[in-house]
Amino acid sequence: MENLEQEVNYFHYCLFDSPAPARLVNLYIEFNADLADSVKVNSNDARTVSTIVMKRLDAVGIEFWLRRKGLRHQLSRKLMLIMYLAECDGEHLDFRVCISGPLGGYKAVVVGLSKAFMHLFVGRIQVALYALF
Repeated sequence: MENLEQEVNYFHYCLFDSPAPARLVNLYIEFNADLADSVKVNSNDARTVSTIVMKRLDAVGIEFWLRRKGLRHQLSRKLMLIMYLAECDGEHLDFRVCISGPLGGYKAVVVGLSKAFMHLFVGRIQVALYALF
């Protein structure tokens, strides 16, 4: 249970730059407990997820490179679950951001693209460095 709490907090931080709300943590742990009986976990996927959390690697950047293999990795499922739970929560601020004016919109696009390219660059290096394929 502690590993799942650490996992959800780290992945939430990777996605939103903030700690996960208690409600999201509880739902994530509950969902994983329910799913554990019905889904067989690939040991390589579990090792990759564990390595990412323990070494504090760039989960967002790594997920892109793992997804390119054509198979849905456990990391993808976990990140998508956190995004879904956060989006369904009406209190999650990242889904209520409003940018006004063309200059603000342009700035948001440039910042977003810069972050995305940085995630891809760092993620690719970490995939190779820690043999996460």
